[in-house]
Amino acid sequence: NLTLKIIDVVTFFKMSSLALVILLGIVHLCEGNTENIKVGFNDTNWEPQLWGEAWNSVLWAYNGWISICVMLGEVKDPSLLPRIVAISMSIVTTLYVMAVISYHSVLPMSIMKSSRPLASVLASEKMGTSGEVIFAI
Repeated sequence: NLTLKIIDVVTFFKMSSLALVILLGIVHLCEGNTENIKVGFNDTNWEPQLWGEAWNSVLWAYNGWISICVMLGEVKDPSLLPRIVAISMSIVTTLYVMAVISYHSVLPMSIMKSSRPLASVLASEKMGTSGEVIFAI
């Protein structure tokens, strides 16, 4: 029970952070700031090795699939599993795509190539030092 409450709290903060990133990007675009997003895929490196490295990083980011066997034991009605997976993956995919669009609309590519966490950089750009501190926590 305590573990589930901790997971719920952490998930709430992750989703709230994503929602704030998305909101900051929407506000930025609504203000008419489209210069960063207009460049599209300019200067994209099309080398297959680098794309493979990027996909490897993405797979590690979505490493939650390892826990699916443990979680399946907790599902009361396994017939709901396909619907649960479809809905949850749709929500996560939508949130992350919207966050990426927000990053691209607010931050120039030169900043996004840096090794700093993008959420902190975006918050710093739009909210100042306090925003960076909030996302650092």
